[in-house]
Amino acid sequence: MCALLSQALVAFALEYEELSPVALSISASILRRIPLEGRPVRDIGMSVHLSAMDRHGFLRLDGDGDNATVFLTTKGRGVSDAYADRVEVVEQTWRERSGSDTVRNLRQVLENTTDHAPPDESPDDAQPASRPGLAT
Repeated sequence: MCALLSQALVAFALEYEELSPVALSISASILRRIPLEGRPVRDIGMSVHLSAMDRHGFLRLDGDGDNATVFLTTKGRGVSDAYADRVEVVEQTWRERSGSDTVRNLRQVLENTTDHAPPDESPDDAQPASRPGLAT
């Protein structure tokens, strides 16, 4: 069953990424966690993703190392703001293709799976890491 769920998530991510200049995983786990006032890098974790997002103009880093703060650029804010709409477009496409009941059942299985995952370790004031795709 895990292989089938993995295939569904990969298919969802691929369809999402046809609509977005940024990968679903980065949109959900990084961009959506950066408020307008920025967030310390230590709260997100420095990664190659942050460097790449900076290089491509989706965010900017002020400061060095763990003392740096990350801010979304206008381009990055646009991707973050469009996240839910893009997820909805993919979900609607899936409903039309496979039926609402199928999508609802798949969502339920995925939500039950993520409910048993370790809790999000983001700071209390951060937006929780969302469930990419098939979001509620």
